[in-house]
Amino acid sequence: MKRTIVFVIIILLLSTAFIGCQRKELTGDEKIIKEYALMVKDNVEPLELIKYVDKNISKVNEKNADRLIMGIEKAKEFHIGRYTSIVFDKERQKKLIALFPNKFEYNRIEEIQDEGLKEAVVEMYNGGYKLQNIEGAYYPALDYEYLKKYNKYLSGEINDYIEIMAKESGEQAIIEGHRAVDWDELESRTINAENYINKYPEAVRRPVIGEVLFHYLKVYLLDDGKVDLENNTIKTEVIKEYEKVIENHPNMVTTEILKEYVDIVKKNNYKVTKDVENYEKTFYVKGLMDINKKFDLD
Repeated sequence: MKRTIVFVIIILLLSTAFIGCQRKELTGDEKIIKEYALMVKDNVEPLELIKYVDKNISKVNEKNADRLIMGIEKAKEFHIGRYTSIVFDKERQKKLIALFPNKFEYNRIEEIQDEGLKEAVVEMYNGGYKLQNIEGAYYPALDYEYLKKYNKYLSGEINDYIEIMAKESGEQAIIEGHRAVDWDELESRTINAENYINKYPEAVRRPVIGEVLFHYLKVYLLDDGKVDLENNTIKTEVIKEYEKVIENHPNMVTTEILKEYVDIVKKNNYKVTKDVENYEKTFYVKGLMDINKKFDLD
C-alpha cells in the first residue's frame, strides 16, 4: 500500500514538473504577444506600446513582429481623437499657425509658449504622430514613416503596407480639391495600391488599401483642376495622362475605370455634360463599394 502511495506521489510530482515545463515555454513569443494584446485591449498610450515594441520586437518571429506594429497602428487610431481635441482648440490653432504658417517644424517646438500644447505635441511625436496642415488648420496624423524603423523585422506584406500609407501621410495627393502631386507620382501610388491588393489576397489590411485606391481614383476623376473653366471642357492634356495609365497598365481595375471615364468624355466631345457629371457622381457615391466588390474586400 505504501509503495502504491509513493508511486502515485511520484507520478503527481512528475506531472506537475511536466506542466511547469510547458508553462515555462510561454516565456517566448507567446508571452510577449499575450502581454501586448492586453496592453492594446486596455487602450494603453501609443508611446507605452512603442517602448514595449522597441524592447521586444527583436525577440519574436516575423509574424508576431507584424502583430506588434499593427497594434501600434490600432492604438494610434484610437487615441487620435483626444490629440485632435487638444490641438484643435481655437486659440491653440492660432498659436500654431502664427508659428508655422505652412508646415510644422519639429525642431522649433521650443518656440511654442503654451506649455500644455508643447507637452501634447512632444507626446504625439514620440508616440508616432505628426502634425499636418490641412487647408489652414493643424491636425494630428499617423506618421507611417516612423514605423519604417522596424522594417527589418517585418514581412513584405506589412512593409509594403507601411510604404503605401507613408506616401499619403507624407504628401497628400489632393489638397482643397486640387491634385497636389505630379501625374507620375499619382500613377505610381494608384498602381501600387492595386498591386498590393492583388499580391496579398489574405492581407488583413486589404480593405484599408482598397480605400486608398478609391482615394487616388477620386483624385483622377474629381480633381477640380482637370476642367478648363473658360469653355467647360475636360483638358486634353489630362485625358492624355489617363490614356498613358491605360496603356501602361492593361488588365487592371484602375485602367478599367479610367477607360470608362475617357470613353464618356470623348463621346461628349470633352464637354462637362450631364453624362460626364453623372459618371463622376456615381463613382463618388458607389466607387468604394464597387472596388470592394471587384476585389472581394468586404
